[in-house]
Amino acid sequence: MPFEPEKITKEHIIKATKILDSGEIGIRPSIKFDVIVNGKAYPPKDLMRLAHEEATGEYLWQPGGGEPTNRYLTKLGFEIREKNNSADPIANLVKIYKDRVKASGNADEVYKFDLITDFQNKWDIDAPDFFGMFKQINFSNLLFFNAIGVIREVAARYPEEVREAFRVLYYDEIILTERIKRFQTAISDIYARLKNLNHNQDERTIATYLTFHNASIYTYYKSSFYSKYCKLLNIKKAKAGDRYIHYLELVDQLIENYIDEDEELKQMHAKYLENSSFKDEKFKILAQDILYQSLDLAQPEVVNYYIGGSVWQDAKPADQLTRFLKDGIWENGYDGKNLDLVKSIKPSSKIAIKAVHTIEKTKSVMTIKARGEVVENEDDGNVLKVNWEEGFKPFVVNFSGGYWQTIHSVTNPEHIDAIFNNSAQKQYPVQASEEHLFMSNAPLNQILFGPPGTGKTYHTMNKALEIVGINTASLDRNGIKAEYEKRVAAGQFVFTTFHQSMSYEDFIEGIKPNAETDEGGQIRYKIEDGILKRLSRKAVAEYYRQDISNKKQNSTPIDRLQLYDEAWDHLVKSVQENLDNGKTLELSSSSGKTLDAIKITAQGNILVKPRSENAEEYTVSYTRTQKLFEAYPDLSVVKNIDKEFRQVIGGANATTYWCVVDYLNNWIKQKQNTKAPIAEVIQVNEALVKFDNQIVKDNVKANVKPYVLIIDEINRGNVSKVFGELITLIEKDKRLGHEEAIEVTLPYSKEKFGVPANLYIIGTMNTADRSVEALDTALRRRFSFEEILPNPTLLSPAALYWKLLWDYKDVSWEDENFITKEENLLELLGANDDLWKARKEIWDDMEKEGRDEKQISYFDSYIFSGVSLQQILNTLNKRIEVLKDRDHQIGHAYFINVCNLADLMAVFKDNIIPLLQEYFFGDYNKIQLVLGDGFITSSSTEVKFAIEEDDEYADRIIYSIAREVFETETKFATALERMNITK
Repeated sequence: MPFEPEKITKEHIIKATKILDSGEIGIRPSIKFDVIVNGKAYPPKDLMRLAHEEATGEYLWQPGGGEPTNRYLTKLGFEIREKNNSADPIANLVKIYKDRVKASGNADEVYKFDLITDFQNKWDIDAPDFFGMFKQINFSNLLFFNAIGVIREVAARYPEEVREAFRVLYYDEIILTERIKRFQTAISDIYARLKNLNHNQDERTIATYLTFHNASIYTYYKSSFYSKYCKLLNIKKAKAGDRYIHYLELVDQLIENYIDEDEELKQMHAKYLENSSFKDEKFKILAQDILYQSLDLAQPEVVNYYIGGSVWQDAKPADQLTRFLKDGIWENGYDGKNLDLVKSIKPSSKIAIKAVHTIEKTKSVMTIKARGEVVENEDDGNVLKVNWEEGFKPFVVNFSGGYWQTIHSVTNPEHIDAIFNNSAQKQYPVQASEEHLFMSNAPLNQILFGPPGTGKTYHTMNKALEIVGINTASLDRNGIKAEYEKRVAAGQFVFTTFHQSMSYEDFIEGIKPNAETDEGGQIRYKIEDGILKRLSRKAVAEYYRQDISNKKQNSTPIDRLQLYDEAWDHLVKSVQENLDNGKTLELSSSSGKTLDAIKITAQGNILVKPRSENAEEYTVSYTRTQKLFEAYPDLSVVKNIDKEFRQVIGGANATTYWCVVDYLNNWIKQKQNTKAPIAEVIQVNEALVKFDNQIVKDNVKANVKPYVLIIDEINRGNVSKVFGELITLIEKDKRLGHEEAIEVTLPYSKEKFGVPANLYIIGTMNTADRSVEALDTALRRRFSFEEILPNPTLLSPAALYWKLLWDYKDVSWEDENFITKEENLLELLGANDDLWKARKEIWDDMEKEGRDEKQISYFDSYIFSGVSLQQILNTLNKRIEVLKDRDHQIGHAYFINVCNLADLMAVFKDNIIPLLQEYFFGDYNKIQLVLGDGFITSSSTEVKFAIEEDDEYADRIIYSIAREVFETETKFATALERMNITK
């Protein structure tokens, strides 16, 4: 590409001005000089690029700005006019910077120069252990913590793919915009396999990677001072995604027009870098330092606070929170509203996402669902890029006034403290009764699949808790289990395991023998709800509760049914009190005869006996009484007790049942006359709830309480047999409340049935048993699938020690059990003395911060020279994947509680070897390829057969498990060494 400035004539310059005047090419104003052509000012370098193209065909200009370019124009007779220096804002920035450095030196900023050399000394794109190399890179505060966390996590899990992403980013032959796009896409795709969240590899992050790579071309970037600099120059910011490119152009102009000409500045720069290994000869970092210190530090802006919503009308899903967190944005959602306010929000502003709702019928409160910092404004009145807090736990503030709009500034100091500074006076945790108001946008039907030991069943607990609004990030395993068990006990979560004998009758409904017999002693049979139907009924009951609450009526049939349990409990209590006092509760029949309640059975039913000689005792059951109670709120309408009661409950002693129902009716009338509180009469009797699509439809937009059904080993059941015709009903748009809702009539009960929208189904599937592809097609179409792979990073020495400290967070350092565990684990991992000395101080910081997986990095710099469980698992799985497939890898859960060599020996003996025997069907040659000859021995054996045989078996190798390696830890350690574990 030849540069031939000598060919440029005055005519070429004139033609270039016409192109600029036509608006065909967008240009930005020059910073210091203009060239005057026909009385009009033009930026010199842009004009010369076009003129060179007119003269040679190449759009090119090599000389720097200022005098190097200006002399070509003056030679051709054009006037160069310097812009008004007295009002030169850039010269003023340089002055501010020089004054700051003269006053206090630049010691606080030298680190970002030194980090470049540190990176270049450590970086090796071809390192055999890419993650081991990468985790040594020190980014300090140049990146957001979320960005560092993401890149380290994906580098640990997928080192080869991350290596290739950096190889592309650092390949300078590809245009920069394309490299950045390809890098972001690659990391986003990798991270999506791990978490459904934003990858956080924004322009600031990528600018740091590029600067570390080549600081003679690139420099650090931050949206805050870029935006201020554009405003200072009175130029428009580039569109999102192109801002770093534009920023580099501005930096080049700053260097050419100001830094290169300022000898005092360059001397100051050289002086504060005297002891630095990086000299910044191209002044790229100096230019950034001038902008950062003069715009961000010397002119700090007051932090502004905002609160926004995430629910969009007519959107699916309505709540966009999950998307906002995943994409790292907040979005307006209105085409013509709030535009000016959104445009005015500056980077570094704080923003929270809220949900305003009502509790206790009239009290308005607000839930804070997410919180973060604005890092960039798209300037379209619509999108803000946000660095959301990871592990944020929602909380409620006891005010909401003024914050109903989609986006609103927060100026009240008390509100700022409560929302953004965790002021305890104005906030409280989300209560269990309110969790459903903040439930996530999780798929209604999802399956977690992966190899054994990857924690799929444990993940279902996390998923279930997240569905009901519990943030599990700050909870340890015991805390998660406690929250989960609490909801299992309350019937909100149901866990079941599919197996080959699981049937439709178990899952939906079937005919089962009744514990009660009829009066002739014959076994009775009843129609019994299965697992899915029972939980669906509970879930539908939430819509009934919402419906009653909305209508605020106490006279509906359901309201009377609400009272049945309370009335029955009163009856049972009265019977027992009389029996305790040596009496019996008297009941009266329709003919005036007296009957006595003489006993409460083990099943909670009541024995009743007429007051006459040789009278029999009769059982009055809870269930049959309930049916009569529902059918006859007024017994005076009954003309023929035997006939009419038989039609409702079948054969039974009608008189005894009449007495009990009459007693219950009289008690309810008395209670209603005393005007009992409404709260007592709106409890829904779930046993009597119907699968009424209209009730659900009328209340489908309400935030009703969700229910979760967890099906472990879903692929082990015959799905077609278990779900039957109801497989269609679990689809999102076929559920109750939707326009395309489907209800079916069940074969046994003849009851209409549908699945409500607040019932979530989570399944797990072990891919070693059966592949995803082999699943019933109908099931695969109706579930979303999430792969749970082995996570070796959880077995890194740093992660294991972090976990141990949190597992024993409630005991002292002198606790005997903890001392034993800690000594065993650190001995196994080969921790050095530095960690022993620093661990208590590190724990003090961790305890103040609260449980956070980011703290694992606190131990990354310490040396661990012992057994690496992470490397063992990686080695096993790489070999298994080659010899078998990825579905048969071994999960990290087998190793997660290993604390010493004896524990590891037990894992190999009881788990790893049996799994490999199953995987390879007794092919011990392959098992030896995985474990080595320390665990699997081989030998040639001469055998004399019963008859003459050819040489087919003469050289056959005999394999066997070396059982002796499990006799002592020394022998086991030797076998482990012979595995040739990949470092």
